[in-house]
Amino acid sequence: MARNMIQYRGSLKSCNYGCSYCPFAKRPSSPSELIKDREDWMRFVGHLETQVEPYGAVMVVPYGEALIHDYYWEGLARLSRMGTMEAVGAQTNLSFDIERQLTIFNENGGRKEKLRVWATFHPEMTTVPLFAEQCRKLLSAGIRVCAGAVGVPENLETLRRLKETLPGGCCLWINRMDGLNRRYTEEEQQAFLRIDPWFYRELHVKKAMPEQCPGRLFVESDGRMRRCTISAPPEGNWYDTGGTETLPCRKKACTCYLAYGGRMDCEERTAFGRWPLFRIPWSPRAVFLDVDGTLIPENGRVEDRLLSHPGISGEWLDFFKRESRTRPLFLATSLSWKEAAAKCGNILPYISGGVFAGGAHVVFGPGNNQPGNGHSTKDHSGDDHSGDDRLEIFYTFDAPWLPQLSALQSDSRFRLRLFEHEGRPYKLTLTRPEKRGWRQEELNAVTGLLTPGAFRCFTERGNLQIVSRKVDKGSGVRELCALMGIDARETAAVGDSKEDIAMFRTCGYGIAVKGGSLKAAAEADFISECCPRDIRFHTPAPH
Repeated sequence: MARNMIQYRGSLKSCNYGCSYCPFAKRPSSPSELIKDREDWMRFVGHLETQVEPYGAVMVVPYGEALIHDYYWEGLARLSRMGTMEAVGAQTNLSFDIERQLTIFNENGGRKEKLRVWATFHPEMTTVPLFAEQCRKLLSAGIRVCAGAVGVPENLETLRRLKETLPGGCCLWINRMDGLNRRYTEEEQQAFLRIDPWFYRELHVKKAMPEQCPGRLFVESDGRMRRCTISAPPEGNWYDTGGTETLPCRKKACTCYLAYGGRMDCEERTAFGRWPLFRIPWSPRAVFLDVDGTLIPENGRVEDRLLSHPGISGEWLDFFKRESRTRPLFLATSLSWKEAAAKCGNILPYISGGVFAGGAHVVFGPGNNQPGNGHSTKDHSGDDHSGDDRLEIFYTFDAPWLPQLSALQSDSRFRLRLFEHEGRPYKLTLTRPEKRGWRQEELNAVTGLLTPGAFRCFTERGNLQIVSRKVDKGSGVRELCALMGIDARETAAVGDSKEDIAMFRTCGYGIAVKGGSLKAAAEADFISECCPRDIRFHTPAPH
């Protein structure tokens, strides 16, 4: 999964705005300076186009105003055409001619669905109606945009009006004012929090932790690089090495959003999606959640593991109640539907089905999701069985070797459990105590009986599972997304094990539970510390 984020800053140091606090205010660039900046930018773009490694996203973070210059749009268009690039964008004051610049972007083959615009409001240089109209034009053109401003206490009333005036789909964030030279009063803090609920993160500086910043890179015009915009002085040259592994940090704290916003443990990641540095809210259209190890923790609090009644902990129950109002929620588990329902009884009214039996059984149908209710079923062979409430899809298989496998039970000390749909198996589970596990020779004895290439076998918590080769959690997610008519990249997944990797790779956003599989964590976009309290998906507000 491409998760590398590159920020680029050219040699441009000119701006068409004249803000009183800015050293680049109303400073024009000479023709030779603009030629140099264009050459540097195109060198950067061209170098990226030759890279095999998928870099994921590029964000231009200029000292001055870049998007009034055509060549930045030409470069962004080229980058957006790369199949390995998921997002491109820039910080801007939004003073450019939107129709003209988007024409340049389109004429150069730009992919507007990948374009991101971080727009900063400057009350000294523009008005609320003009700025809001620029945001509306971008949104109308299908461009994702966010709006932001510096938290100047004297501008509170203006910022309140801006929040009210911005079009739906455009959030307003507030940056801490570095030159305030005093603490915000309690009244000021609360006022800014009403404008931007994430403002509290600006008030509490995080300790720098380079290990939380994999794949991050800040490149200057000449190729010198550092890990982020505020980390250690430039070290090495991107055009020579291109690696980020050895870049030092040497900072004690992450003091601005461009530093802390890209960390793997950043709380905003679940609200802003895979590329949180663009600061644009992302709202999944559906969420898929693992059961054992995630909703029911193995290494979590004792009271959650030893519930005396079937159900999920209070925090997760609150999560399901809240999130189900906005988007469909699905379980995704190796358990059968009945087993999962027995463990998760109190959340069943809030789920819309799920992926069960490791992908071999897909259930779709909102409300009253108790096994055995009226439903229609479909076998992967295409046979339909009419019902009236819920759709179930089974991936069954032939098992002529089942008697031989059953005969191994006593010698190999496992218990065989058979899960069937209308007399045909869709999952076999070979159970034994988890602490014993499965040795390779024991696995070979079992898999040697199976039809070569027809089955997927995996071990999980002492169980050896056997399902059709065609299925996993990822295939189940794709099946459900097709039924809902949505792109799987518009969904999120939460899990803790290697079985969840296929789901992470299929969904647009993966959340791994800390303490689970390291391989799963490496595929995730966010590592949850205290799941579910730190999973805060963005909920679009009515406008």
